[in-house]
Amino acid sequence: MYPVANEAGATPTLRAVWGADAANVWAVGLNGTIARYDGKTWNVVTTGELYSLNDLWGSAATDVYAVGSSGKVLHFDGSVWEEQTSGVKETLNTVWGADGKNVWIAGEGGALLKRSQ
Repeated sequence: MYPVANEAGATPTLRAVWGADAANVWAVGLNGTIARYDGKTWNVVTTGELYSLNDLWGSAATDVYAVGSSGKVLHFDGSVWEEQTSGVKETLNTVWGADGKNVWIAGEGGALLKRSQ
């Protein structure tokens, strides 16, 4: 077992995990928490935001999406996580893609988004 703790030593509440390989595993959760396992240790970034992140999916270590409350969609390009415009305010609960060019996001209130690159 590999414990996850933030900078203050607190254990965050996590909701989803996805990995490209053994050295690129991501987890997301409450309070905008994003954690990455690099094959040896977990490194946690708590964004300090009040939104929750509910799910994540990627096509590669350089193409990862995370979704959450208030229509939050984040994308990781291998270097940084950037917020994407979703156009909705509903909580987004799940994300999945057939490949990196066709990504589907679903959420409350019948929210269904397709992101095409």
